[in-house]
Amino acid sequence: MAAVSEKISVDLASFQSPFGKVLYAYSKVGLSALGFGEEFEELSIPSRFEPSGKVTISEPIDTALTEYFDGSPNSLDRVDLDLAESGFYSKCRVELRRIPFGRTVTYGGLAALAGNPRAYRAAASACSSNPVPLFIPCHRVISSDGSMGGYAFGTALKASLLAFEAKSSGN
Repeated sequence: MAAVSEKISVDLASFQSPFGKVLYAYSKVGLSALGFGEEFEELSIPSRFEPSGKVTISEPIDTALTEYFDGSPNSLDRVDLDLAESGFYSKCRVELRRIPFGRTVTYGGLAALAGNPRAYRAAASACSSNPVPLFIPCHRVISSDGSMGGYAFGTALKASLLAFEAKSSGN
């Protein structure tokens, strides 16, 4: 009989950003889920985690978010992430973190950076299933025709985030 793996406990928190409320879950290791919404039920927490029932803040995550929304391009890089990933999605997410603040890449460009230039659909799936947007900046990926492509929290928010970053970085 296979062993039942125990779920990892995460605490919940919210942060008021210029673009709405940011909800997040974090473990002792680091950030495990993030989203925009009003209620914690809207936060998509990966199945290996179990909410503890505690609603507290994480000082490092709140500080990083404050600095990001103040225009600091590297503040989100200092936060540890609690992700259990491997394979192509993991490679895409590593490359997403390398896209500079205020810049964009296409889905095909992301696939190429991750080592498989023809896997643009898989790159798009890696973006759409990203558990920690902003910290893994999938909003910086656009369609090859220059349009926004998709975003879990709507293309209007994606466009606003890109405009904010471009203005903050001087691009």
